[in-house]
Amino acid sequence: MSAFWALAGRDWPPRYPTHQLVHDIGPVALAALLGTGVLREEAVRPHDTVPCSACRRRAEVIYQRGSTFAICSGPKGCPDEDLGPAPSWAAMNAEDFARRLAAALGLDGLPGVGGAVVPLGTRRIGDESVAVELCPHPTAQAVAELSRIVRHGPAVHVVLVPDSGRLQADLPREVGDVEVVWAGLDEVLTLDGALGVDLTPVYARRRFRGLVTLVPFAGLVVGSDGAWWAGQRVIEAELVQALALVRVLSRRPGEIVTMRELWRAVRPSEHTAKGGLAKGVKTTDLDDGLRQVVCEVRAALAVTGVENVVENKRKVGYRLNLEPGQIRIDG
Repeated sequence: MSAFWALAGRDWPPRYPTHQLVHDIGPVALAALLGTGVLREEAVRPHDTVPCSACRRRAEVIYQRGSTFAICSGPKGCPDEDLGPAPSWAAMNAEDFARRLAAALGLDGLPGVGGAVVPLGTRRIGDESVAVELCPHPTAQAVAELSRIVRHGPAVHVVLVPDSGRLQADLPREVGDVEVVWAGLDEVLTLDGALGVDLTPVYARRRFRGLVTLVPFAGLVVGSDGAWWAGQRVIEAELVQALALVRVLSRRPGEIVTMRELWRAVRPSEHTAKGGLAKGVKTTDLDDGLRQVVCEVRAALAVTGVENVVENKRKVGYRLNLEPGQIRIDG
């Protein structure tokens, strides 16, 4: 079951390149999921896009001389990836996904099908009846459909999205008199497929009519496709160097990270495999580039309200002035 959530929590629709999934969850778990019918294999076709194994950007699939390659579209110049002669997807049927999710959540009733918002069922918590829906893409269309759904039913609705990175600050927390709680599958589901009784394994807690519900993580979330503060995206995936810098600093909050470590993270192509500078690269150029990236990160993290959030220790390095409990690294 843990392998199922490892796949399901990543994205929607739950489909992943088999060659990457076998690396992430192991061949035994993958074989078991395929054998029980939880997953099925589908052929990867020419011009499909798969996540690049190196940077997770989109990579186009091409066939060449009896083999298949993934060509990354990202700015890092990732090497072409050999997918072998017959690459495949590990895919899950959306209706089957909803049924299994509802069962794992212990919900009453049968899940709905189709639509921008999929009703999964209800659950009794204390004196409250809570409705749970799945929203693969929290767009304006989905919010409009949700507004129609919540007019009939319980006073509290928990709406699940595939991952917490899709939780935007402008998602409605109330529709009329109905409380709407948005949550990411990656934060609600535990690795063994069980669900905490209070639905709050990662989210902060608050009280609403005696029911423990959820609010977005109030700190810094650093993912593979961006960074968020209190649910608001502050660094886009396209700002590769800024994202690399904030990820390195976030792994050691409050500690000085040396200039050399930051150079390697922000400008890896200008270093040798052993960590030294590549031929012709000057430290002054790296210093200037690093200062520019630090300025970008400081501007992005100004929303934290923390004074000197990225602090400079002259000629030594930089540190991120956040508490460890204010940071979560997702990728």
